[in-house]
Amino acid sequence: MIQKVFLYNVLQVGNAAWREFLRSVLGFTANQLNILLIAAYVLLYLGIMAYKYYFIKYSWRTVYIVTTLLNGFFSALQILLITGNTFGLSPFLFALGDDAFADFIGGIQFLVSCIMTSSFQALILFSTPTSFESSLTLPSQQLL
Repeated sequence: MIQKVFLYNVLQVGNAAWREFLRSVLGFTANQLNILLIAAYVLLYLGIMAYKYYFIKYSWRTVYIVTTLLNGFFSALQILLITGNTFGLSPFLFALGDDAFADFIGGIQFLVSCIMTSSFQALILFSTPTSFESSLTLPSQQLL
């Protein structure tokens, strides 16, 4: 199970090709790309704080599933940006909202991922066989 969680989190990386698409095809300036980055970092932090103060009351499994579905929704919105269907907004404002809210969701999901990873590590640590535990004793204890 921990391998699946690790693989899932590894695959959620920033896409350099997407930034290049925004720059070369949509004509975003360096300032606009930096505004996207700053907004994303601010909302990532706000997402972490939202989980810490609000979503922690809920089951982490439920929060993880809902944020995964929302992440899929915001990822699908990028297809609308590629096709030019931005609901009358400028491509920059559409991309700003899409990236920022996706990072807000990622911030909420970050603490849930930490909880899941620590739960799996504790499970592995405390479920080791006794033969393995006996090999961890000090050499002076083995002589007795």
